[in-house]
Amino acid sequence: MKRILLVICCIISFLGVNAQPSETFKLKNIVYRIYGDGTARVAGSDKKTGGIVKIDENVTYKGLPFKVVAIDDSAFANCENLSKVNLPNTITSIGYRAFYGCRNMYEMVIPTSVKEIGAEAFNFCTGLVKMHIPAAVEEIGDGAFWHNWALKNITVDNNNKDYVDINGVLFTKNCTRLLAYPSGKTDQVYTIPTNTTTIATGAFAYSKDLTSVVLPPDLVEIRRFAFQECSRLKSITIPNNIDIIEMGAFSGCGDMVQVVFPEKVKRIGDKAFENCHSLTALTIPDEVESIGDRAFAGCKELKTIDLPRTLKNIGVESFADCVNINSIHLFGVHPPKVDADAFPTNLFETATLYVKYFAVDAYNHSDDWVNFKFIYRERAYHRPYGMNY
Repeated sequence: MKRILLVICCIISFLGVNAQPSETFKLKNIVYRIYGDGTARVAGSDKKTGGIVKIDENVTYKGLPFKVVAIDDSAFANCENLSKVNLPNTITSIGYRAFYGCRNMYEMVIPTSVKEIGAEAFNFCTGLVKMHIPAAVEEIGDGAFWHNWALKNITVDNNNKDYVDINGVLFTKNCTRLLAYPSGKTDQVYTIPTNTTTIATGAFAYSKDLTSVVLPPDLVEIRRFAFQECSRLKSITIPNNIDIIEMGAFSGCGDMVQVVFPEKVKRIGDKAFENCHSLTALTIPDEVESIGDRAFAGCKELKTIDLPRTLKNIGVESFADCVNINSIHLFGVHPPKVDADAFPTNLFETATLYVKYFAVDAYNHSDDWVNFKFIYRERAYHRPYGMNY
């Protein structure tokens, strides 16, 4: 019986410490969530909250003290009048999008107690100029400093075991993952360290002074919107280990005139090169099976496109607004599926579709391609990715 009572007491104790939030209450426009173990978390705030806000180490509720240990997901999201938040050294976690859209916040001092900074925690904090990562931080989520247009420098405490800065650029300790290149840096040329294998979400986004970025040969992953709106970037050579070009990876690179694709890439994601206005020619290598929705939409100077024999699908509005295309070379025997509005309707009358001489009938009878007025047989055509057809 004593053993049974002991087990019951242990269970009750465990449930008490790990209890779900019992109540929330509001104090000076800040909503706190109270836990049974004597801790509190900042759960939300009035969107009109502005100026300098101070969060105390402890809050009192119904006569009892609660230690404030975290800023929850979206707690201060879109508090556009907020200029600064003073956080206590009891905070260990800053949640997902905790300060998203705090566009007028000019300063944020992360407490030395913080261990985790959530994904997109400071996304669209466009007024931040500098950021320091304390020694205790063990995890920084993707896009934590995305759309920080004024950010010029990120520094990391020398005693941090997981992260490091190199000339103001944020990496994991061994430099295998590049998390953030501050948008406000004014360098025109940047070479990524040779051992970097991943470029994180939005890492270079809105770096408007960059004209050239050298990618390392061992790079295996370029995450979504990694180079979004790098408007002065002239060209890019994507290493051969990349097999997927993710959503929006190079969208808005308006000055880009050349893209050298990796030979093993299989998918070009949605909006991957949307609004790359200066591209005039496009050669998609073999192995590519699909081109995503709006992948090249808005590439208004694009004139010629080479599409590989492996291509199976062209997504919705893939080439929308590419009104100057005059020739499309298609090397597949079987016509790829074309989703709605993949091409501007004027191309059916003005552009020439070149296909293999033994496949012309298939294209002439394909619902996706029959609208092209000019479909020409083609016997041989040199492909720069190592194959002739």
